[in-house]
Amino acid sequence: MLDYIEGEKPYLIGTVELMDDETLPSERVQKPVIEVTHLTQRYLQLLSECAGLEIPELELPAEASSLGFYVASIAQMPAMQKQTLLATTDPLYRLEVERTFLLQQIEELESLQQSSESASDQNTVAGEGETQVKVLYAESLNLQSEFWQKHGRQSRN
Repeated sequence: MLDYIEGEKPYLIGTVELMDDETLPSERVQKPVIEVTHLTQRYLQLLSECAGLEIPELELPAEASSLGFYVASIAQMPAMQKQTLLATTDPLYRLEVERTFLLQQIEELESLQQSSESASDQNTVAGEGETQVKVLYAESLNLQSEFWQKHGRQSRN
């Protein structure tokens, strides 16, 4: 960021310098793009199944940089890890980090799904009743609330 100002909104407004990703030959990025595309589709499918929600069909970008930015924006990873991915200009590095993250998340989600199914089967066989599933969801923030107004005033100081 080259410069910023604090305005009325609860976020900064800045002047930035755009950085282009490195240009790589298509044969170097073709395999990682295909792999990350498939992993992203599986990841989203598992998230959808775990949440009990249906997601619409998505057409993922076919270009390495666009796909990497898309995955970084939707993946449920720590903010600092996302920031690192969004700040890099190496699309292969971005895709490799995302590939590793997606493989780990898919393994955890599949394990969670199997555990849930196993517990459900055991409860049914044992006649112990139904399995309870907790569903978490996010609500929109009310930025006009007293808490967020106070937070905005404090963060500007």
